[in-house]
Amino acid sequence: MRDVAYNTLIQRRRQELHLQTARAIAALYPTDEYAEIIAYHYSRTEAPEAAEWLEKAGDRAAAVNANEAALGHYREARSRLAAAGAEENVLARLDEKLGTVLFIAGRYDEALEHLERAAEVYRETRDLEAAGRVVAQLGMAHRWRGTPEEGIARVSPMIDLLAWSGPSQSLASLYLALSNLYVLVGRYRAMQEAAAKAAEIAQVIKSDAQIAEAEERQGTALVLLGEPEDGRRVIERAIPLIDAGGDLEVLRRALVNVGEAARVAGDLPAARQFTERAFEASGRQGNLDRAAFTLGNLGSILMLQGDWDEARDVLERGLAMAKAAGRSSTLSTPLLYLGQLSLHEGKWDEADRHLHDGLDHAVRTGDRQSREIVETLLAELDVVQGRPEAGIARLEPLVEAEDANLALIIPTLAWALLEVGDLTRAASIAAQAVERTRQQGLLYLVDAIRVQVMVLTRQERDAEARAALDEGLALARQMPYPYAEARMLSEESILQRRAGDEVEARARLEEALLIFRRLGAKKDAERAEAALELARA
Repeated sequence: MRDVAYNTLIQRRRQELHLQTARAIAALYPTDEYAEIIAYHYSRTEAPEAAEWLEKAGDRAAAVNANEAALGHYREARSRLAAAGAEENVLARLDEKLGTVLFIAGRYDEALEHLERAAEVYRETRDLEAAGRVVAQLGMAHRWRGTPEEGIARVSPMIDLLAWSGPSQSLASLYLALSNLYVLVGRYRAMQEAAAKAAEIAQVIKSDAQIAEAEERQGTALVLLGEPEDGRRVIERAIPLIDAGGDLEVLRRALVNVGEAARVAGDLPAARQFTERAFEASGRQGNLDRAAFTLGNLGSILMLQGDWDEARDVLERGLAMAKAAGRSSTLSTPLLYLGQLSLHEGKWDEADRHLHDGLDHAVRTGDRQSREIVETLLAELDVVQGRPEAGIARLEPLVEAEDANLALIIPTLAWALLEVGDLTRAASIAAQAVERTRQQGLLYLVDAIRVQVMVLTRQERDAEARAALDEGLALARQMPYPYAEARMLSEESILQRRAGDEVEARARLEEALLIFRRLGAKKDAERAEAALELARA
């Protein structure tokens, strides 16, 4: 009994010392600068003011993206407040903060639980501005969780509820969330309209951060609607304002999307630079799925530039991160580009596995953009494996959809039609592909020109094929895009042979073979080697 009493006395004395220390530091430094130390001492006591300082410590940790520390402080603060019988709106404030940090950390199911609880309390207490702010965050959690339709269904009624009271920061946030949800399901014009509405509201309330974010969303919509140069200008104009505002997520997103605009436009060095900056921002966030998504984009750029070994390392890291992140909408990005790399390397079984996994995930999460890319790559796999009819069946339904990425899809459709012998349709669609891609960026144009050269060669329109080939080669070298260059050189060898110049035909094949071997394009190298053997016979 004496030992129990003694231990109790020691424990009480320690709590008194912690309490004295906490109050002394708080008196000396009443700002939040030493909140972490003060909270530490208060957490060793049962003092009622402990919750206040734990929340302040959580705010400090959240501000520097120390997510786990912030969560620990907020959880303890909420627990103490609940035990003390705090009002529901006070607990809702902590739920909102917990949900926000969990969202940043990529733990979407947990984030939704806290955010839904906070939103319900705010609605019940008629604090609609707070409710709108939280529902906007809920929408963003659904976007990254891969449940965009649920997010749209949650955000849209809240917009209707808040709209009657006029412009506000929460209303702008809701329109921005809606814009982000629309991008995943491929409603690009609706995305642009929602972003424009957010910009209009932000201008009225003079919210520079929301003006900049709305500009980024509108610029990204332009990129997705086939205007990468205009979209790039809009996003680049917004980036300094976003950077000054300090929102890492919006900055990362802007850098990723300006990188994508540069990639589509064929400016691969700039695309790589922007995307590497985006990855650095995602690292500061401490969010695995955003990092995985960004690595997927970076891997695609490295692949185009011809750095296939590095691209594989980056993409495999991205895939591992996406899997570790759990449920999210980002898994399809590293999967689809790993599938493309495997396809070009000639590892067709591996390509088939990655691409079908990516397709399953894109369909499950409603990710239209990824689905179009995967279906186009699977159609190319069908063509090179001698199943062009399957490729046509895969692509024709995509072409009919509103706002379809025709610049991506129809060059491969023309190639498949050529392989089944439908020369008339192949020629018509190849011509459409070149015309459309001239307006939508060099990346797609190079691939469209290669298919057009194949069609013109089959039609024995050699002079036109020669002119198109010269343009395609120049563009591929300008980017540079070595795989496209090597494919063009293979087509040039056919034209040279038809012109009776066997020496030049072999020279073009040898150039192509060197590039294919350097890249690791096994099947293409084998075809070039076989053609060279035939030419020497």
